[in-house]
Amino acid sequence: MIKTKSKNQFPLKDLLTKYGSQPVISSVGKDYTYWQLFKLVQRATKRFDNNSEKIIKLTENDPLKFITDFLAIVQTENYPLIGSFITDQFDLKIKDLTTETFFFGLTSGTTGEPKVYRRNWLSWKKGFDCCRKLFNLDAVQSIATSSPLTTSLGLHTLMLAIYLGKKFYLIDNIHQLNSLSGDACLFSVPTFLLQSSNNHNIPPNNLRTIFLGGGTLTSQGIKKIKQQFSQAKLFEFYGSSETSFISWQDITNGKFKFSAGQLFPNTQVSIGLQQEIIVTSPYLFSGYLAQTPPKNWVTDDLGFLKKNHLFLLGRKADLIDHGGNKVAPLEIETAASDLCQKCVAFGVEDQVYGQKIALLMIKPITKKQLQKKLAQRLEKFKCPNIYLVTNEIPLTSNLKISRSQLAQAYRNGEYDEI
Repeated sequence: MIKTKSKNQFPLKDLLTKYGSQPVISSVGKDYTYWQLFKLVQRATKRFDNNSEKIIKLTENDPLKFITDFLAIVQTENYPLIGSFITDQFDLKIKDLTTETFFFGLTSGTTGEPKVYRRNWLSWKKGFDCCRKLFNLDAVQSIATSSPLTTSLGLHTLMLAIYLGKKFYLIDNIHQLNSLSGDACLFSVPTFLLQSSNNHNIPPNNLRTIFLGGGTLTSQGIKKIKQQFSQAKLFEFYGSSETSFISWQDITNGKFKFSAGQLFPNTQVSIGLQQEIIVTSPYLFSGYLAQTPPKNWVTDDLGFLKKNHLFLLGRKADLIDHGGNKVAPLEIETAASDLCQKCVAFGVEDQVYGQKIALLMIKPITKKQLQKKLAQRLEKFKCPNIYLVTNEIPLTSNLKISRSQLAQAYRNGEYDEI
């Protein structure tokens, strides 16, 4: 049975009254209205009513089943634990609950072991209301994502679409963009579109706006995406599971070096002693397990502010300790971006320097040309010591780059030196 929730819980019944006959989910070529989704959720609640465990693990499965189960768990005053993999190490107890808990999620683990975080509904609602106004989302009919629903970006996009009365699409290949109805927007990561940048056989589609996060786009990357989606406006956003949006920028016509854009409305950022980014906003998460809600959040990234504009220097964990100098991989990658098709810089252990700088590339110019060009663009201690070539740069299951995994692959002899 669907129960009446507090104002800090997802208002499914209110949305049903407002949008009842409108399509809300498109799954396997079939559209479901709010009324039809509501009936599916009602049916699913029978499995979760009077559940003694309260916290129910929910992993990726059939998208429609995931959506109905997620909503049914929430509406029966239980709590979903979301993740692409959930082991017994994440053993949540009733004591971990608060009345404000909307769901539990897992961080991606790209900077360490995945952590369980707690999110409340009002923190997302405030962000959704802000996105609606800031990006004129009332003008679109469909909202799509390529990110799995078990990721914070995928689930965030799903709930944004349902809350705003838009038809939601989950896509896993570039050609599915042609199925989007009406004016549409896409929330994705750069790698999803850049992997398909060599495919020029995509006919015109209704995609009008593209929001990209989870990776820093180079000028070359922006150019490739614009060539393929010339009719769409491009926005880049910066944030995390813990913070939601921190900053955003219109990159349709390019962007400044290292730019992460202007701060999201009502968001404040300060810079720590070691250039760490400290965020205060109404969109913050409610803390990790056994933690009280934080007043601010120190991200894993380093950066600086200039006139309310945020610039990123890379992740603290990714900094390369080369001879006592802290080198940001992003600076090397930016300098080399036009010298190859794609590149990633990372550190590899070295007894003399602590770490040497490795640069892994797809279709680079010659090593001699690389060394000459980079010597002109970078300080001497920032120039790569090792030049590697590959046909493909591997990604994690969340379509992100893990520099620690690349370093391990190098140690295993998986890449050829130029």
